[in-house]
Amino acid sequence: MKCLFPWLTAALLAVSGAARPAWADEPAERPHGELVAQAAAWWEDEDSVARGAWALRLIGSGATAGEVAAAVEAGRAFKTDVPKGTIHVWKRPGPGGNEHTCYLVIPQGYDAATPMKLLVWLHGGVARDQDGGGGSGLRLWAEKAAEEGFLLLCPSGRLGAEWWTPGGVGVIRGAIADVRRSYNVDADRIACAGFSDGASGCYHLLLHHPEPFCCFMALMGQPLVTRLMGGPSAAANVGSRPVWAIHGGKDTLYPTAQMKPLMDEMKAAGCDLTWGDRPDTGHDFTALPAEWEAMKAFWDAHPRAVKNEVRWQSSMPWLDGRCDWVEVMETASGVKGAVGLTTKLLPIPAPNPRPRLGVTLDTDYAGPGVRIKEVEDGSAAANADVRPGDVLVEVEGQAIRTAQDLAILRAVLDTLTSEDRDGVFVFERDGERVEVKTRPAVVASDLAPREPQGPGAGDPAGVVDARIVARDRIEIRTVGVKRLRLHLSADQIDLDKPLTVVINGKMRYEAVPKEHPAYVLTEAWRDGGIPRYRAQLVLVP
Repeated sequence: MKCLFPWLTAALLAVSGAARPAWADEPAERPHGELVAQAAAWWEDEDSVARGAWALRLIGSGATAGEVAAAVEAGRAFKTDVPKGTIHVWKRPGPGGNEHTCYLVIPQGYDAATPMKLLVWLHGGVARDQDGGGGSGLRLWAEKAAEEGFLLLCPSGRLGAEWWTPGGVGVIRGAIADVRRSYNVDADRIACAGFSDGASGCYHLLLHHPEPFCCFMALMGQPLVTRLMGGPSAAANVGSRPVWAIHGGKDTLYPTAQMKPLMDEMKAAGCDLTWGDRPDTGHDFTALPAEWEAMKAFWDAHPRAVKNEVRWQSSMPWLDGRCDWVEVMETASGVKGAVGLTTKLLPIPAPNPRPRLGVTLDTDYAGPGVRIKEVEDGSAAANADVRPGDVLVEVEGQAIRTAQDLAILRAVLDTLTSEDRDGVFVFERDGERVEVKTRPAVVASDLAPREPQGPGAGDPAGVVDARIVARDRIEIRTVGVKRLRLHLSADQIDLDKPLTVVINGKMRYEAVPKEHPAYVLTEAWRDGGIPRYRAQLVLVP
């Protein structure tokens, strides 16, 4: 059986063969001050075994889940010696033993006694095997954070931990928890925004991991990156959080003409979407600061809302099946829709054939320029005698300094194709500048329909439509769900009174929900903040 509280395992093993600890024989009634001290030690102890021992003390104290939650809240000590107006930098572990650098901008006005808004920024270009991409977010928004008084978190993604993979999501969630354990974050004002791959990551989080965010702001991203990479993108999930998004008419990667039909599909499926077309904008990193005022207004208008109605769909075991208080734990095979409940996936739009030179770039090269790693046989680059190792430094008179300037290259390729003419490309080769003329082409394979890649890409998904109709009654309809978990909050349910849960017309639970301190601690440590939920129910429809 999978352990629901993995951080307790080491502590349980550590004490199982030893003599009974003295604290286990102490009276059940414990002073609140001592609970707070134990909770403080639980927060602060960096050793996982020792932290588990502190958790066992709290659980064995006889305190209720509510008392433990209060102690956890009182025992968390935010940093008070924060060097304000600075950037805190630290590393988080990721897949394959890689480290991911995280950056946190701490504005001058930060006060440990007052909760502050947090913006999580996801950078583009994550599919490269190098660290530090989060630093690009500092160039965009660090000054805004300092001037307007919000915390800015910029984690770094990389190859193997893209934002739409379990590893990438783990980096994001872990970085947020790190911040919340040390800094006073307003839990209802954590927004997520990103550009290009980062915006695609925002859509992935919307569809699969919406907690703990209040809203998403996606600048020039692809909503279906998860499905194209092998996982479903369920139409039922688009309503989990409000979304502000833009696309560019001159964007050769995710153009308005291709993305608008998908935006319309999302709206029709229930997404609270504010979408804008920027007809004269390409896939341009430098155009983002002009969007700040609209982003800020959207963020301010959408604090985290507690919903008594949740519709959620999930089918992949590696995807988080949880949205707020509803969690899909296991789904059935051969799922078919039912009246009012659909397993519809968002449609994949027609391919957008992009002209290209036929080269692969060396993602380990830091610049200046971008280095060619491979040249495809028979391509426009090969016909122009472009060679592996050449460094592209100029396109049609425009300088290419870093990978961020590749938007310039894409725009030029698109222009040359539409005008049906050769372009001038300047490379550095063995210390000399080499000028070549060539014409990009659309490769035939790029015209083929894009289909989901990987196992489970077309699998149906289980759907839950759950409603808290009263503080003592929950009604649920499901399709294709074998097990589900409900997370219960005192804000929505009377936890000291009998609760009735009806699933598909049959009563599946009728009792007073049992709160447990271990569950409270698990929720608190997962999010790095005070747990919103105090009890859980695992049910079979």
